[in-house]
Amino acid sequence: MNGFTSSANSAASPGALEPIDFSLDITSEDYTALWLGGEAWCQELEVFHNPLAERPFPFSLLPGATHWFEREGEVICQAFWENTVTASTTLLQVRHDLEEAIEKMRSRRESGADSPK
Repeated sequence: MNGFTSSANSAASPGALEPIDFSLDITSEDYTALWLGGEAWCQELEVFHNPLAERPFPFSLLPGATHWFEREGEVICQAFWENTVTASTTLLQVRHDLEEAIEKMRSRRESGADSPK
């Protein structure tokens, strides 16, 4: 299978776990240039393979999906697409609580309280 492979157990690059805010018009050339051959229906589809399955799900059935599976005790992520928006966070707040929520989020981020242990 062609694509990009990464390991969930590998050391993260500095800052790799920090969010990157962005805004991009999905009808723009900048956006369409991100997806080789155009954005596919399976762009954000993720398949989690059961390592104990009697009849494992074939990777070839969904070749454009991101596949998560276990190999020699390590969880592997194999993705066809280099670019993804799966890792996103949406903060919804009632308007009168918004400023307070943003300040709390910034404080937690600056203190490292949201960092993985």
